Amino acid sequence: MDTGKLKHHLTDFSSIYITQALFNGCFYGMRAIFVLYAINRFSLSEGKAIAFFAVFMTLCYGTSLIGGYIADKVLGVKNTIMIGGVFSALGLFCVLFPSKDLCFLGLALASLGSGYFKPNLLTAAGLCFENPKDPRKDRVYSLLYIAMNVGSLIVPLICGFVGKIYGWHYGVGLIAIVFMGATYFVYKTMQFHPSYRDEQTLSNGKIFCVNLSLIILLYLLFKYRDYFHSLMGMITCGSMICLGNIYYQCNVQERKDVLSIIAYILLFAFSAALVEQAGTSLLLFYEEAVNRQVLGTIIPSSIFLSVDPLFIIFCSPLLLFLSSHYLEKTTPLNGFVKIGSGFLWVAASFGVLAYSTFQGNGGAIPLIWIIGAMFIQTIGELWIAPISFSKISQHAPARYKSILMSFWPMAIAYGHYIAGFVARFSLESSMGRSAPLLYDNSIERYRTFFFHLALLALCVGLSLLLYQGIKCIMGITLKSKASSGNKKRKVSF
Repeated sequence: MDTGKLKHHLTDFSSIYITQALFNGCFYGMRAIFVLYAINRFSLSEGKAIAFFAVFMTLCYGTSLIGGYIADKVLGVKNTIMIGGVFSALGLFCVLFPSKDLCFLGLALASLGSGYFKPNLLTAAGLCFENPKDPRKDRVYSLLYIAMNVGSLIVPLICGFVGKIYGWHYGVGLIAIVFMGATYFVYKTMQFHPSYRDEQTLSNGKIFCVNLSLIILLYLLFKYRDYFHSLMGMITCGSMICLGNIYYQCNVQERKDVLSIIAYILLFAFSAALVEQAGTSLLLFYEEAVNRQVLGTIIPSSIFLSVDPLFIIFCSPLLLFLSSHYLEKTTPLNGFVKIGSGFLWVAASFGVLAYSTFQGNGGAIPLIWIIGAMFIQTIGELWIAPISFSKISQHAPARYKSILMSFWPMAIAYGHYIAGFVARFSLESSMGRSAPLLYDNSIERYRTFFFHLALLALCVGLSLLLYQGIKCIMGITLKSKASSGNKKRKVSF
């Protein structure tokens, strides 16, 4: 991308980028300090705090479908984002009180607020274009992905520092204040293309009753967490019914677009299952097998989770430059080609991790191998994540834009679920099903596990590229036959 185009995008979409950075940073800031806050504030054991956190994260992603529906059918995109910000801020203020019931209410508000703003912030970028299938969306969504990671890097560091020095409740309070400021920023600055208008289809009284009902339901889910185990199955069934209903109401061309969206959602969910190993199997691997000594100090394994946003911030502009000047200088690449290439990079990263297990020489694995694998995985992630939600925005019918975009964060929820299942099943089965997960410090089970993940990603990437290659060859063949047929008809005439 040349300097002029870059300035153009940064100026025209600055409100979207800043809002995404602030909201996403607040969400990941709360994600970073919530467990520590819950342990200190409510004297919870680590196990209960982590289980509590898991319910919170699931509902934050699971309510995205509700947020998309509300934006499309009831409030419009901008209004839904603002209500989501207000709910999140009020929820975090409630969490500051020592009462557990107020904490449950606060988490209900925060999780519903997250469901309101997460999908609609992604939809907002697409609404700045007149043409829904504008090819420039890939570039804008790639820059949006950078903004997301800038927020994910800066806000958690600041809130973590404030919480560590002054108390975790100050960190939570700071996040709530930033949420309020970001919501006001949306109100003052966010504008869409004139062809789109926010329209409220229900009265304020009915909207209040709908939101109150949802808050009560989420409050009960937090209060009675024992009934929460089957939630993911219920969400999955609801998602399938919703997609089926949308497909049924579309015309022929729209149905083709919806099928493409489903394919992108499934691919992104699978990629999230691979990348989200960072919070499960990879974290255990860093803790058990990696030499974490830097300048005489052993760094905590959790610090590796901050490396990915850092690489994204530095690599995204370079990848955009190479893409616009070389890879897509004349013709934009097909979305499935990009995602297939991304899976190959992810496969290479797990291949490096598997190979790194041979480099320890009986001791801890050198840090350089881990950093290299994370860098390679970041390149793959940049080929998959921003492209997937860009294609959803391009292919979604106008009347279903927000609700279909809500399946992008829903795919992350599915990815988290699959990631935990795959990690637990694979690592336990490698040591025997009856063995505990942290059986010993042997790295052979990780070697096998990483090899299997690399093989899975490789198969998906090659399948996508092979499919697109065959499709391209068939298209060229049909064109050549059509041109030869036209020549014959001209001769016979």
